[in-house]
Amino acid sequence: MNKLRFVSWAAVSSEEQAEKESIDDQLRLNREWVQNLGRLYHGYSGEIIEELTNVGTRSIVELREAAEIYPSYARLTGLVGAGAVAAVICRSRDRLGRVDALIVTIERFCAQHNVIIVPRQSPPITLDIKELQKSEGIGLLSVVEAHFAQAAVKRLVHEHERGMAERVRVRKQFPGILPWGYRYRYDRDGTRNIEIDPVPAATIRHILVDLFVGENLTRQEIAERLNDEGHATSRGKSWQYDTLTGIFRTPERYAGYITLNEKSKVGRKLLRVRGDHEPIITDDELGRIKAKLAKNTFRREPPDSVLAGVVVCTLSGRPMYPAWLRNPPRLTPAFRCSSCECTPGAKSHCIVESRLLDAARKAIDGLMHSADARKLLRNRHAQQIERERVTLAGYAAQQAQLDSKEQRLLHTYVHLGHAQLDWFDNEMARLKSERAAIEEQAAQARARIAAAENAELSADSLRAIQSLGDRMFDATEPGQLHKWLLGAMRIYVSGGDSSGKRAQIDQVVFI
Repeated sequence: MNKLRFVSWAAVSSEEQAEKESIDDQLRLNREWVQNLGRLYHGYSGEIIEELTNVGTRSIVELREAAEIYPSYARLTGLVGAGAVAAVICRSRDRLGRVDALIVTIERFCAQHNVIIVPRQSPPITLDIKELQKSEGIGLLSVVEAHFAQAAVKRLVHEHERGMAERVRVRKQFPGILPWGYRYRYDRDGTRNIEIDPVPAATIRHILVDLFVGENLTRQEIAERLNDEGHATSRGKSWQYDTLTGIFRTPERYAGYITLNEKSKVGRKLLRVRGDHEPIITDDELGRIKAKLAKNTFRREPPDSVLAGVVVCTLSGRPMYPAWLRNPPRLTPAFRCSSCECTPGAKSHCIVESRLLDAARKAIDGLMHSADARKLLRNRHAQQIERERVTLAGYAAQQAQLDSKEQRLLHTYVHLGHAQLDWFDNEMARLKSERAAIEEQAAQARARIAAAENAELSADSLRAIQSLGDRMFDATEPGQLHKWLLGAMRIYVSGGDSSGKRAQIDQVVFI
């Protein structure tokens, strides 16, 4: 008789799962199932050598990350990797993880170590792992259960559409994703509670109470202060103006309220209730925050500038946008870049418009005194061509990486047989989308090289500018001046650093 060594796995990550089977119920039923193993599979007996439990997991997709965060996953991988067990008994596949990617990874890891996963609700046709792999039974069970998982997702979507108001009014739960600053805590029986996440909550209170109300800082100034003080965003990145939008959009949730349909586009009725979660700010502080927000509700339009689209960030290669720089007692027109990740600790990537206009005038003055516009153009374009060729080489390397990823994905799906069809399709679609984006960017770079190499076509327009010189800034209508500058010039700007160095104009090129 074959005697199998089992590890018993029990987990809950939501109230719905706990209502079906709690942790204790799962462990008890796992023991009963293994005790009756001989009746279900002739010639087999089993014993449970260890019981593992896991309560409340995040949407983790990598087994390595799950093992680093949750001791139960670390112990499971240790037992499987050491060959200490032959099977894992659990209620169903969905108890192995919250997302299919983690579930498939665990199944693949176990199969590589000749360990079979036995879901009680859909047990395999045989406990012989090698026979099951030969018949592709593991992949088949995954596909079938994925179908039911998709049906469950559809039911959840339907419940979301019709039951959001009840979720807020009756159950006093947040209508969507739990806001940053709070986290779920699951009891052993699966009961879910909302509690304050101390570090993010302290950052949120610092933003709203200390900096916004206390020091009267603007959002951009708040972002700069948070970066200087070493605070991290919810994703561990540096703070930008837009990163603060979610915190300021609905500050009521941090005072213990839950709001639904505050900005409904279809006229749904506003719903606001007092939630059961602990507030991060008081009602009095909320009143002062909302009063200050109401005072600042006017939206200042960005300044008009003849250099719009002409100023480019050297790091990202993207245009910088016109913005007002707060420089008491006045506002100064400037250009700002938030599309690139600056050096850690760097100040906001910003430069005043007057410096850019001076650089443009000097470049045109140099062009006016050049005897050979064609020669000047070739010299300037040589630098641009070299930059674009380096960019193209980078795109080629990215495409090679995508080729390698596609080959590994195909090997996983076709030869190993452990990947689910939907997951495979989604991954292939994602890689295809990335490839299309890279090819489009590469085509644009090649077009810029072709335009730069054809200096003859631009020489006539440069000679016309030579005759006008910097008088064009005074004699030309702003709209026409902007049109010409946009089609003929680029000003490249790089950001400052943590030592306080301000943004620098790298070069002015004619295109």
